[in-house]
Amino acid sequence: MGIKQELFFGNNIHVNDKITISQPTVGQILDFHSDNEEFQDGEGGYYKMISIVTATPADYDVQLDDAGVRYEDVDPFDFFFGLMRMFHVDSSVTELLFGDLDFTRFERYEDVEHNNNIVYMNSDGVRIDKALYMHIVTIIREMHNVTPNQAKWENEASRQIHMDYERKRARRKHHKEKSVLLPIISALVNDPGFKYNREETLKLNIYFVYDCLKQ
Repeated sequence: MGIKQELFFGNNIHVNDKITISQPTVGQILDFHSDNEEFQDGEGGYYKMISIVTATPADYDVQLDDAGVRYEDVDPFDFFFGLMRMFHVDSSVTELLFGDLDFTRFERYEDVEHNNNIVYMNSDGVRIDKALYMHIVTIIREMHNVTPNQAKWENEASRQIHMDYERKRARRKHHKEKSVLLPIISALVNDPGFKYNREETLKLNIYFVYDCLKQ
């Protein structure tokens, strides 16, 4: 069975013998809770976690630019583990997806036996290289219908116009976050072709719900 089929049927994805990705139901996402106070209860906290896990350096282009770093020069692999630590995205935050696997406890090493390639490893011997990271994050993006930000600019002038616009946008007042899932659930259960009521929809896996929405 391929990855998309596994996701469609709500199966766990066994990445390797030490890493398994579970797929939450709609109800589990709405009931999300973590020990990290930076992540609010409910779907808002859950989707904040997803936005961090699936982020690319381009998603933080202004912040990086303000720090004197061009996002184009940042390795997404290193960036991922940097974000995990910066936002304290420990296992209490990612438990619905990764169980007790804690990305904040991974350390960076050079693999001298394999051309000094960079790997991240924890004290339990769980090892993640760039290829495995890409496999993991691709599954999470597929599960949540996330398209990675891979913005590129034709010239420096276009790049700076974008940066200036994003800085102005960030200074505007932020409106209260709107629900992601509730409008989707409402749209689906009011569609005659959708065979589940509200209560039944809470038990569906998130990939299946997004797939139904696409249909």
